[in-house]
Amino acid sequence: MRTIFLELPFPPSLNSSKMGGYRLASKHRRYMEDVRQFAGCTFDELKPMEGRLHVTYRFYRKDHRSYDIQNFTKQLDDSLSGLIWKDDSQIDRALLIRCPVMKGTTGWVHVYIEEVS
Repeated sequence: MRTIFLELPFPPSLNSSKMGGYRLASKHRRYMEDVRQFAGCTFDELKPMEGRLHVTYRFYRKDHRSYDIQNFTKQLDDSLSGLIWKDDSQIDRALLIRCPVMKGTTGWVHVYIEEVS
């Protein structure tokens, strides 16, 4: 069993991700590339986890705007597939936590991944 912790930039919402319903908008593609580059540089010596996973997401937003917390996890999951885990279908439990606003920052997400089998 392994446990991994990541601190990642706050993702753009998927509410505005589709251009014409078929492609990710450029800011979303750029975010996914940035996350994959960070995770690849940090964890390139590790093989992707193959077991069942429990994942906790702690969202630290930069401001008080209202947001749907679930609009952010899919992009994070897809960005980490093939690097941290083989596929996001391995996630059996996901806990999403809205944390206090962090004014004066760009916002971030803490991701805790635990391989449970």
